Amino acid sequence: RSHPFTWSIPYAALGASSCVVLIEPAPFDVLALLLIAHYAIRSRMHPVHHRADALTVQIVSLLLLFALLQVVPIAMSADDAAKSAFYAAITTYLVIIGIHLADLHHRQDRRFASFLAGYLAAAILSALLAISSLHPSVAALAPGLLFSYGRPKALFKDPNVLGPYLVPAVLIFFILAASARRVPKLLYLLASLTCTLGVVVTASRAAWVNLAVVIVLFLAVTPLKYKLLGL
Repeated sequence: RSHPFTWSIPYAALGASSCVVLIEPAPFDVLALLLIAHYAIRSRMHPVHHRADALTVQIVSLLLLFALLQVVPIAMSADDAAKSAFYAAITTYLVIIGIHLADLHHRQDRRFASFLAGYLAAAILSALLAISSLHPSVAALAPGLLFSYGRPKALFKDPNVLGPYLVPAVLIFFILAASARRVPKLLYLLASLTCTLGVVVTASRAAWVNLAVVIVLFLAVTPLKYKLLGL
């Protein structure tokens, strides 16, 4: 069942806030926790496992088991148990967000589309900020804010985070371009190229490999109609 439009706005804001990670907790973290709590309270009479198919329940169970098993190495061998527990909590929190968004997507809830739109807008902004910061006049405006060790990072703490952040946007715009027509196709291709350049200028080798693997796998496993051979 589609959700009222007003409930889509906070999810668009959630996606848009994902590009600002200069402080902890980031705006995304706070908003995500509030939205998930609100969703859980409103859905308490209709638990996820009552709406999901068997495969979904298995995947969610494995993700939660993965999060739970992090307690074992922390208890047995962590040099700094408190710090390890903190990072384990972050991983668990990300798993919960992933499950929540996947549930919205599974039910074709418009809130997921709103989140995705917000994220794509934020990715374009981040890529443009990273690319434009290479120009001396832009870099001079806020060198301590936009750079880390001489590498563009936009509004993230580290370019090694910005790079992987842009990779999903490259693929999503790539898919949108493959299924669009004429002018929208060109715009989506331009957006995909912009995010690709954003990944490149971060000088993150891990992000480069990530992007290359994603594109190769996408072209290898998707039907011919989603490839760009027919442009």
